[in-house]
Amino acid sequence: MPISIEIKGTNDADTESFLHNARLLAELLKQTHRTKNMIVTSFNDLAVAEFHRLAPEVALAPGMAGLTNYFLAGVPPIDGTVALQVPVQFQGIPIATPAFIARAHADGYAVHVWFSGTAPEDEPTYNKLIDACADGLMSSWPTFMERILNERGIARPGTPGIDRCATR
Repeated sequence: MPISIEIKGTNDADTESFLHNARLLAELLKQTHRTKNMIVTSFNDLAVAEFHRLAPEVALAPGMAGLTNYFLAGVPPIDGTVALQVPVQFQGIPIATPAFIARAHADGYAVHVWFSGTAPEDEPTYNKLIDACADGLMSSWPTFMERILNERGIARPGTPGIDRCATR
């Protein structure tokens, strides 16, 4: 089962707490020998970099600065990046667009979309992102989303079906 872990801090301004938690997570994963089928991220780019320094074998998604630099200027994110975890939109700017997803795919990155109030979590929004070939949707309503995926016959880990985007 794929797992996404987000490194948090006590508050956005407390960089040291993010770094501390990055170190703890790297140590925990080394002790448990768990490094496959997971992605580690944080809004704090320094935490992502510190984690990567200590556990370079674990896949990453960049923090906000790395993501912003990629989105606006095409600057490649931190080494070890396998996915971009993006909001549907940010401050009214559409992020998870078909063009952005296609560009990320062309550059070798999966795109995972989170909502957290950035767009309605409804059937039209889910279908729009599925049709845009987003690789993952971080839904607050997984049962509802699963119903949509089942109705459309969409493949996912552990469930057979079609992958409309595999031929693109």
